[in-house]
Amino acid sequence: MAVKKKPAPFDEFLADLQRDRHYRDQVVHVKRLAARPARFADPAAPLPEALARGLAAMGVNRLYVHQARALDLARAGKDFVIVTGTASGKTMCYNLPVLERLLAGAATAGNGNTRSPRRPARAFCIIHVVYPQWINQPVRS
Repeated sequence: MAVKKKPAPFDEFLADLQRDRHYRDQVVHVKRLAARPARFADPAAPLPEALARGLAAMGVNRLYVHQARALDLARAGKDFVIVTGTASGKTMCYNLPVLERLLAGAATAGNGNTRSPRRPARAFCIIHVVYPQWINQPVRS
C-alpha cells in the first residue's frame, strides 16, 4: 500500500489561494526555483560586541553577503536599496546600521561627552515597509 505524501505547507497555501474566490484569478503564474546555498560575508569592520551577542542569541552567527555589504555602505554614509528574495534578511540590512549607531551613542554617553545617557546618538532613518499581502486584501465583513 502506497503512503500518500502530505503536501508541503506552501503547496497547501497556494492551493487554498487558487480555490479562494477573492484570489483565484490573481494567481497567473507559478515557477519553482531550486534552492541555492547561502553565501556569507563579514563586514569590513566587525560588529560591536553587544550587537554580535544579540544576533547570536537569535541564532544569527554570520551575515549574508547582502547584509554585510549594506552595513558597509551605511557606515560609509551611502544610500542603498536591497532587492533579494523573500525571507532573505532584508530587514536586518536596514536595522543593523541603526542599532550600531544607537549602540555607539550609548557607549560614549557619560564619558565626558555632552550627550546624556538617556539621549543616545541620533540615528536618522526612514524605513518604509510594504506588506504585499495587505495591498490587494479585500475587505470582508
